[in-house]
Order: sequence, then C-alpha cells, then structure tokens
Amino acid sequence: MSIKNKNNEYMLDIINRSVTVCRDILIENAEEIYHAQLVHAALSGGEKSIFLVAGPSASGKTTTANKLKYELSRMCRDSVVFSMDNFYKDRDRMPVVDGKANPEVVEALEVDLLAEKMRQIVREGRARLPVYDFLTGTRTDDAEEVSVGKNGVLIIEGIHALNPVVYRGVDPLLLHRIYVSPHSGFAVPGKTVLTKRELRFIRRLVRDSWARGSSAENTFRMWREVCRCEDRYIRPLASEADITIDTTHAYEPAVLKAQAVSLLSTISPQSPYFCDARALLSALSEVVPADPGVIPATSLLREFVSVG
Repeated sequence: MSIKNKNNEYMLDIINRSVTVCRDILIENAEEIYHAQLVHAALSGGEKSIFLVAGPSASGKTTTANKLKYELSRMCRDSVVFSMDNFYKDRDRMPVVDGKANPEVVEALEVDLLAEKMRQIVREGRARLPVYDFLTGTRTDDAEEVSVGKNGVLIIEGIHALNPVVYRGVDPLLLHRIYVSPHSGFAVPGKTVLTKRELRFIRRLVRDSWARGSSAENTFRMWREVCRCEDRYIRPLASEADITIDTTHAYEPAVLKAQAVSLLSTISPQSPYFCDARALLSALSEVVPADPGVIPATSLLREFVSVG
C-alpha cells in the first residue's frame, strides 16, 4: 500500500496510524528510503572528482554530504567534505541588499577563490583551503590542507553549490551535481497539511533554537529573506542537478512536533508572525507525536531535532 498520494505527499492519516501501531517499521522504512538514495548518488558519480551538494535552508545538505563521504569510502574512494561557508567574504565586505548585509546571496562568497581551489584539487589532488570564523566574521585563507589523492573526491556543500559561477573554469565532466531537499509534503484527504517549505521551516525553527540559541521570533524574521533568495538563486538551478535526493522522512513531523509546538507557542498576539505561527500550530495539531528519542543515532533528522 502506498503511503503517498498522487501529488507525492505523505498521507498523514496513514502516517499517524503507523506511528501508533508500527512506529519502528515506519522509521526503518523511512531511513532505508533515504539511504538508498545516498547509495545511488554515490554510485552515479562514477569517477567524477568533485561532488557539489546544493539545496535550500534546512534541506539536510550537511548530513547528506557527510553520508556521501561514508558511502564513497565503502567504494574504496577517499573523500573530503568542505562547506562553501568557509569561502564567505569578511563580514565588513558582505554585499548589502536593501540596506543590510546579506550572506544568502552568491555575491557573499569569494567565488574566484573557490573556483581556483577546485581547479587545484583536480590538478594536484590537494589544496590549502580557507576557514571562516562566524564569531569574528573573518576568513583565514590557506588555513586547512585537504588531500583526496588522484582517485579521491572533494565534496563541497552549500546553498549555491550548483551556481555555475562557483565552478567557473572547472571541467564540467568532473562535476557531480546533487540537489538535496525535502520533496514531499504531508496531506489529509482534501488538503495539504504541511508543504515542503513549511516542513523546512519547522526543521530550521527547531534546530536553530537548540543549536544557535535563536528564538522563534528571530527565525520567522529571517525566513522571508531566506525564501526570497532561494527563489532567486537556488531553486532555478535545481534542474541543473545530475541527481536529486528527497530528504523528507515520513515520521519527521511526529518527532519534530513537541519542540516545534513549544517554540511556536512563544509567538505573542502582538507579533507580525502570530498568524503564521497559529497556522503551523493548527497543522501540527493533526500530527500524532513521537518521542524524539526514537530517532536512530545515524539519522539525518539528528541534524535538526534535539534528542535529550
């Protein structure tokens, strides 16, 4: 029996029943679906030496990149994961959009330096890469040496990884482009309960609260600009990917629910985001919860959910 409808949305009534009756089977199945996509992505890369992992905010890029590294090791290929965030310009050189610094735009990256380092990895199998300090807002060049050898793979993850400006001058035949994002929402008969974008917002809301100390109000405040930049710079390039990975896990609303409800409930009636928060609370009221402790230790969802 399919647990998705014709719109590729998980049917929440079936998911809720599964959380109650056969939770462990639901979790195991969801993890296997994601893992199968990882194996396919690693295999389909062939002998390519640079894997570019892109996707919007809270899509699971970081975990996916690290899991690809593991799958490549099982294929006897060395690899290194590096975040494009390390190529940010210093904070005082960030591009200004609508009167304020905006790290979401591709111009916030030192793209010429990134392309140069990619070419060096291809030529020599090694390079010294920068490291960005988010506390001070400064980048230190040549701070970390990485070596992948002649048969190795450099895995670069970041929201702009599929933008051609970041790999300018690199032979495209050496590139394996991977687009990562939740591609499945959740629905009940007759209506969508959680869209893919709303699911990502809830992931970010929960993660940023425990990992970055961000309030729900602050996450809402940033989200509109995040989405605007995604629509302009990221989503239009999804079609350039060689392969896509759907990071939606069928059971994730259940394990996100408790922490998300707690955070959404802090939005006051005076907030400009009150109606948005109420709408998400209403959606989550249709989800049967599960203890986050049931999330497997190796699951992508550990990137987002705090497990006591």
